[in-house]
Amino acid sequence: MLIIIRILIAIILLVVLIRRKVNLALALLLDAVAVGLLFRTPAFDILTTFPRTMIQLNTLEFLFIIYMVLVLAQLMRASGNLDRIILNLDKLFADYRIGAALLPALIGLLPMPAGAMLSAPIVREMGNKASLSSEKMTFLNYWFRHLWEYFWPLYPAILLTAGIFDISLRSIMITQFPLTFAALFVGLIFLLRLPRIKVRQNPFKVKILAKTIFYLWPVLTIIFLVMVLKFRMAWSLGVSVTLSVLFSRLPIKTISSLFVKAFSISSLGVIYAVFVFKNMLDLSGALAAIPQIVEGLPAIKIFVIFFAPFIVGFLTGVNSAFAGIAFPIIAPLATASGAPFRLVMFAYASGFAGVLLSPVHLCLCLTKEYFGADFPKVYRFLLPSVLMLFVISIVLLLIYRH
Repeated sequence: MLIIIRILIAIILLVVLIRRKVNLALALLLDAVAVGLLFRTPAFDILTTFPRTMIQLNTLEFLFIIYMVLVLAQLMRASGNLDRIILNLDKLFADYRIGAALLPALIGLLPMPAGAMLSAPIVREMGNKASLSSEKMTFLNYWFRHLWEYFWPLYPAILLTAGIFDISLRSIMITQFPLTFAALFVGLIFLLRLPRIKVRQNPFKVKILAKTIFYLWPVLTIIFLVMVLKFRMAWSLGVSVTLSVLFSRLPIKTISSLFVKAFSISSLGVIYAVFVFKNMLDLSGALAAIPQIVEGLPAIKIFVIFFAPFIVGFLTGVNSAFAGIAFPIIAPLATASGAPFRLVMFAYASGFAGVLLSPVHLCLCLTKEYFGADFPKVYRFLLPSVLMLFVISIVLLLIYRH
C-alpha cells in the first residue's frame, strides 16, 4: 500500500505542476527529485542523475534526433516544399481535414521517437486556414500519428509482446488490428466536429498526387533509410537534412540562420527532462516496485492485467516500457487460461492508453510545445478519446473467443 501511495503522490504532483502552468521541463525535473525523495534514494544519487543523464549516449542521440527534425522542418519551410505540399493536399482533397490527418497517419507507419514533429508544421499550416486552436491541432497531429501502434509489426512493443507471451506475431496483428480501426473511428469523430471551410468538388489527379509525394522526399528518404536499409534514425535524419541543404539552393547565411532558429531550448529541454525522469524512476526502484503493487492487490485477474501495463505506460510514456516491464508480470495470468489472445489485446490496449495519456510521452510533450498548446485543454480532447477507445477494447475483450 505504501508503494501505491508514493507512486500516486508522484503522479498527482506532476499533474498539479502542469495545471499550474509550470514549464513542462521544470515540472518533470521537480517530479524526478520528488520520486527520488519518496523512494528514499540517496541524495548523492539524485544529484548525480542530472549530469549523468546529459552525457548518456541515449540522451544525446535523442537530442540530436529532435534537433534534426526541427532543422528539417525549417528547411522544408524555407525551400518552399512545405507550402507546395499544403497546396497540393488542398488540391487533392476538397476538405482540409483529410490532408491534415493523412500526413501524421502516414508518418505513423515509421517507428521513430517524436515522429509527430515531422507532420506538425504541415498540420499547423492547414489548421491555421480554419483558425483551429492550438489544442485542436495538437490533438489532431498526436492522435493520427499513433493509429498503427496497436498492430504494426515495425514497432518494438509489438515484437516484445509476441516474444514475452510466446504467441505468433500474425496472431497479435489479427487480434489487435480492430484497435487501430477503432482509433481511426474515434479520430474521424473528432475531424467531423472541426469546421469545414471547403465545399468544392475536386477530381482526384494522379499528377498532383505524384507532385505531393515528390515534395515529401525528405521524409520519404528517412522512411527508406530506416525501413529498407535499416539505418539508425539519427543517421537517417542526418542524411535527409544534408541532402535538403544541398538541394535547397538557399544562401549559406540563410541556412546558418535556420540551424540557429531550429535550436529550441524548450523542446530540447523537455527531452532532457524526460530522460532524467525515467532514470530517476529506474534508480529509485519505483518501476521495480510494480510487481509488489500487483501482488498486493486483490486477485482480480482482469484488473491486474489492466493496471500493471497502464501505470507503467503512464509513468514512462513508452510502449516498449510497458511491454518489457509489465507483460512479464502478467504473462502467467494471461496465458493460464485457454484464451490468451484477447487478454493480451486488452493488456496492450491498457498499456497504450497509459502511454497516450502520459505527460512524459515525447510526441505529446513536443507537439504541445510546438503548437504552444495548454495541457489541460489538450486533455479535454484526449481523455474522452482514450476512454472511448478503452471501452471498445473492453467490448472486444468480451466478444473475442480466443
